[in-house]
Amino acid sequence: MFYYGTLFVSMAAVPDPPWWRKRGEPARAGRKPLTRDAIVDAALTLLEREGLQGVSMRKLAQELDAGAASLYWHVGDKEELLSLMLDRIVGESEVIEPDPENWQEQVKEMLRARWPCRGRRSCSGCASCPSRARRHARPT
Repeated sequence: MFYYGTLFVSMAAVPDPPWWRKRGEPARAGRKPLTRDAIVDAALTLLEREGLQGVSMRKLAQELDAGAASLYWHVGDKEELLSLMLDRIVGESEVIEPDPENWQEQVKEMLRARWPCRGRRSCSGCASCPSRARRHARPT
């Protein structure tokens, strides 16, 4: 207890400020810590649900129950996020053994496998996809 002006204040009644957190104690109680992988996973989920136009840092932060500024600690900007998303999608593709005799068919097969509509990712994020263009075209 100490004297402050005309009041006596007990320090037991005043909670510790949040920056006095003990080492090892999680900053965000009940939530998983943000990682680059978790951010990319959530961004891909957002891409599948809302399409490329629906992916924003603000919506992604809401998806992760975090502040938008917290994302920038792990990802420099939206352009870097999109690059990481593309890396993940391409990285999920299967690599085939090269066959010099049949290289043209192999290239076609690789392109078919990496086409977003044919893989695990939905067509909603692929603005240049021909099937999306046909599906969303106005009737003539």
